[in-house]
Amino acid sequence: MRLRLQAFLIGILLSFSTKAQDVVTTKIISIEPFMKLSYGAFFKSLVLSSPHCSMEHLSDFPFEWGYQYEIKVQETILENPPMDGSSLTYKLLKVVSKEPTDSNYTFKLTLESDFYLGPGEQKSTFALINDSTYRYFDKVDLIIPENLRESFQQVLLPASSAQGEFRVIDLHTIELIMLQ
Repeated sequence: MRLRLQAFLIGILLSFSTKAQDVVTTKIISIEPFMKLSYGAFFKSLVLSSPHCSMEHLSDFPFEWGYQYEIKVQETILENPPMDGSSLTYKLLKVVSKEPTDSNYTFKLTLESDFYLGPGEQKSTFALINDSTYRYFDKVDLIIPENLRESFQQVLLPASSAQGEFRVIDLHTIELIMLQ
């Protein structure tokens, strides 16, 4: 009887010691100087230029439009992820570099007039400031040159979208330079 109890206890201890655990690694990730619309949990997503990383949001990361970042993060692959969540979590360890973009930097971004929050709920991504400027995502001013204003009005219609190319004017302002 005592031998069976010992074997049982050893079996339990072995099952605990061989149980798979979360995998933790450290990565350096490059982040572009703009955010994109996302229908994930965070709506505004970071744009990464680093391969093999699917991070869209990072708590406590002080993102500012117009800066390119390299950051060091801790990536954890969860052995038992939540049923409605990701199997990956990220923790900011350090901002390695933060460089402002130059005036020649351009980027492409899909513009959508509104985004879906749930049944019966939509929110506009643009707030009119004046005839040539909109606040985009409550974060950055978007200048619309006179030659693109009529085309841009089509983007503002409900359920509309278009691909735009932009340049960074300064840390709080971007300018539309082409609309498709």
